[in-house]
Amino acid sequence: MITIRISRFSRVAALAFGVSIASGTVALLESHTGCLSLVLIVLFTHLFGRNIGRLSAAFVSTGTVWASVGLAHPVLASSSIPRSIITILAGWLCAELVSRRLRKPASTARMKDDSFDLPVEDLAGRPSPRTIDGQLEYANDRKIAESRLRSEMQSYRRIVDRVPACVCVADPAGKLVYVNKVGLAALGRPSEEIVGDLWMNYIHPSEVEAARAQWAQCIEAGRPVDVVVRMQQYDGVYRWQHLVAEPFYDEGVVVNWYLVGIEVDDAVKAQEALKKSEKEARELLDRLPGRFATRTAADLDFVNRNILEETGTTLEELQKLGFLHFIHPDDKERIRQGYLRSVEQKAAYEDTYRWKHADGEYRWHHSRSVPYFNEDGSVYKWYALKLEIDDLYKTKEVIREREAQLNWLTEAVPGFLWSTDATGFIEYVNKRAEAYTGRSLHELTSNGWLDLVHPDDSATVTETWDQSMKSGTTYDTVYRLRAADGSYRWFQCRANAMRNARGDITNWYGLLTDIHERKIVEVRLSREELHLRRLVDAMPAMIWRATPGGETDRWNRRMLSFIGKTREEIDGKTLFSLVPPDERERVHRHWQQCVLEGLSYQDTYQIPGADGKLHWYLVRSEPFRDETGEILHWYGVCTDIDELKETEVALQQREHQLREITETIPGMIWCTDAGGQPTYMNQRYAEYAGVDISETRDLGYKKMIHPDDWESVIQGWTHSVRTGEPYIGVHRIRQKDGQCRWHHARAEAMRDADGNIVQWYGLNIDIDKQKCTEDSLREVQTQLTRATQIATVAELSASIAHELNQPLTSVIANAHACRRWLAANPPNLDEARSSVEGILRDGHAADETMQSIRTLFKRESLKKFPCSIPDMVRDAVRLLKEDPSMRDVAITLEFTNHLPDVNVDRIQIQQVLINLMSNAIEATENTGRTPKVGITGAFLDELLVTIEISDNGHGIVELDTLFEPFVTSKAKGMGIGLAISRSIIEAHDGTLTARNNLDQGATFSLTLPIFALAGEPQTVAPPA
Repeated sequence: MITIRISRFSRVAALAFGVSIASGTVALLESHTGCLSLVLIVLFTHLFGRNIGRLSAAFVSTGTVWASVGLAHPVLASSSIPRSIITILAGWLCAELVSRRLRKPASTARMKDDSFDLPVEDLAGRPSPRTIDGQLEYANDRKIAESRLRSEMQSYRRIVDRVPACVCVADPAGKLVYVNKVGLAALGRPSEEIVGDLWMNYIHPSEVEAARAQWAQCIEAGRPVDVVVRMQQYDGVYRWQHLVAEPFYDEGVVVNWYLVGIEVDDAVKAQEALKKSEKEARELLDRLPGRFATRTAADLDFVNRNILEETGTTLEELQKLGFLHFIHPDDKERIRQGYLRSVEQKAAYEDTYRWKHADGEYRWHHSRSVPYFNEDGSVYKWYALKLEIDDLYKTKEVIREREAQLNWLTEAVPGFLWSTDATGFIEYVNKRAEAYTGRSLHELTSNGWLDLVHPDDSATVTETWDQSMKSGTTYDTVYRLRAADGSYRWFQCRANAMRNARGDITNWYGLLTDIHERKIVEVRLSREELHLRRLVDAMPAMIWRATPGGETDRWNRRMLSFIGKTREEIDGKTLFSLVPPDERERVHRHWQQCVLEGLSYQDTYQIPGADGKLHWYLVRSEPFRDETGEILHWYGVCTDIDELKETEVALQQREHQLREITETIPGMIWCTDAGGQPTYMNQRYAEYAGVDISETRDLGYKKMIHPDDWESVIQGWTHSVRTGEPYIGVHRIRQKDGQCRWHHARAEAMRDADGNIVQWYGLNIDIDKQKCTEDSLREVQTQLTRATQIATVAELSASIAHELNQPLTSVIANAHACRRWLAANPPNLDEARSSVEGILRDGHAADETMQSIRTLFKRESLKKFPCSIPDMVRDAVRLLKEDPSMRDVAITLEFTNHLPDVNVDRIQIQQVLINLMSNAIEATENTGRTPKVGITGAFLDELLVTIEISDNGHGIVELDTLFEPFVTSKAKGMGIGLAISRSIIEAHDGTLTARNNLDQGATFSLTLPIFALAGEPQTVAPPA
């Protein structure tokens, strides 16, 4: 085998050259990786000695300077130059410090087969090719090496222990064999609890399994470890650590692992906070009522939700100038050029344009884009804000109109408007001020305005204005100002300062209001106040005033005289201290409650006078409030009611006696208020009906009235309450056992001095026995009347048959003749016509006969007088109800307010009404419906009123012949009632008509004149 020997100097030079090339290459990397150069310098110095370390530091420095000067490298940035200088200094410092120790005896960093790089132990056991002198030199070098080894080991440990990071050394299997002091202090554990695999017990439980697996994989593969985990510190808190481990090889075999741990807890938390902040910022931008976007130099990278929703598109469709599709064609080119120009010039850009929304409508928008620069001057991003200003454009005309209105208002306001600068120099006055003072704005700015103030007010005005100018507070004063004619008027002047964003006063704006009349009134009021104070002292009552808290602070002279004390001897609680002890607490509590709630106060209690005698007083107090509703004072008056109390006792005794009388009267007494609400019923009434007075309010007494009588009762009672007329009625009242008895009810209104109704007093008398007797008599009378009518009708029928026999026989004969002539072939029309004329002639003869028969009904002449329609109708209803067969029918009445009287014969009109109502009731029979009859009264025009009677019966079959004599739809009718009724109405210059209702039944309408056609009273012939 051939052996080539290389000199020591050649090997060192070759090694130094390689180290220099590596160090220079590292220096050309990014500045933040310069720390790797330091690691290489430390390693080479530690393995090869001081000279190699210095040589590495020199070449790193040279490489860094060469890269900075010769290349366009980031180190040229202002922030990179200090880092380059720090890298050079740190490299030389490491070379000097680390070179103090010799190579580790067990080091494997050497050139193959070179005794220069063998460990000391190997050198001791290997035969030396040198001479004896060389052997002595080698032994001496070994001792020196051992001494230096121990020294440098200690120095190395001190350096490693002072490194501000956790430094560890592991064996090839990844078991820790060494931890520096920083690591031990950080974990707060001794070395025995950390070495080996024990250090992984301090990794956070949620990350320990992944960390073990990654560490094992890297150890097995021999690749560097780079992991960030949370480790439990000495205080029990888990903090983030960045662990970096590198393997150290010897002839391709890992002999050691070097681990460095750096605490990055703040950086990790800051990164998490940054991510959270960025997420919150994006959420915020999506929720703010604006349109936000960001873009890089390349394209848009973010738009908030508002932009996507209003356009109905996505971010990808807006990129690559896709947003131009949403810009109005007239604005598109201008926006495109501005956009590209801002990107090219790296400048801010803003513009106004029309933007199309998802509904296809264009709206005006204003956007502004601002670049955010990096430290090297490059643009990091553009931030853009877009606002919709469509309403702003549409309101420009409104704004101009408002400005015109404002200008008009400044001139039309009923006062003098003015403004000054911050120093008080006049800048503006309106036309009213110029007209009043007779000076123009130029004259006021040149000559001032203080000479226009009344001499007696000038000093106060000047002092107040100076104080406001210095303090910036509101200027408010009252003074007299001279007019152009030399007269003075009172004005109130108010002015406020306008400030800028810094709070400095820029202008004063003021208004002078004419208060001349008010000032005169104030003088007059002050005089009247003096008179009022004298009046209060002279009033025959004790008057006092209290604070908002309820303490008395003013008394009139009479009150002081009554209690026998002076103003100095009395205080805010004196009034209540005079109240007898047994009433004092109640009175004071009542007063405090009213004061607290701000309610009117009223109480009655005794107050001792100066003579010690107790007097009854009625004490009232009312709060006096300002415009905002705040109580300023309480004003009270104490009225002597001693005599009133004595009278009250006497009245109570009399009331007791009266109540006993009302309870013993053989009748049911009741009372209501002015509106008809029940307020009292005597014991007899309550026991009869079995109800309490509270149950009768709000028409609760309806259950006490028989259902068939309710309509007439409530109509009559409502009429009396509305008009004040006495109430009279007969109706049935239900007992508590459910039976009904007839009662006669009467009520009268009690009025005050002004004639206003204050109370209704009523009395119900039981007339059930009388009513039953009257019904029996009336039934007998009805039967007798019916027999008389039958006899009369029989006689009338015979007379009518006799009178009508001849004309009717002639009519029949002519009718037969006409039929024969028409049946002939051919028909004899002339003869038929003659027969028809005979029929007509005989019909007229029959009519004349009927007219003569009507004279049988003639009686004495009718006398017409003014009569109330509602009264006549109610009387007719009452008379109709006298018939027991008619009582169960519901009859409703409705009349127009203020219905005037009519001039009629009351008896005749009531006969007509009774006939029509009887017909209406009979028409509802056998219909299967509950009989209902309605009567209404109303105006027809200025001269006529109308009364309508409607029913819900079958209706009328033959309306045309309804009023003809002897025409009837009833099985037992005579057919003369409606004919006579029409004759009576026509005799009163009225009309009587009938019509069928739209749904069911029929309606009869009669009209009567409001005013008599001749003089009043008027006598007319009875109906023929």
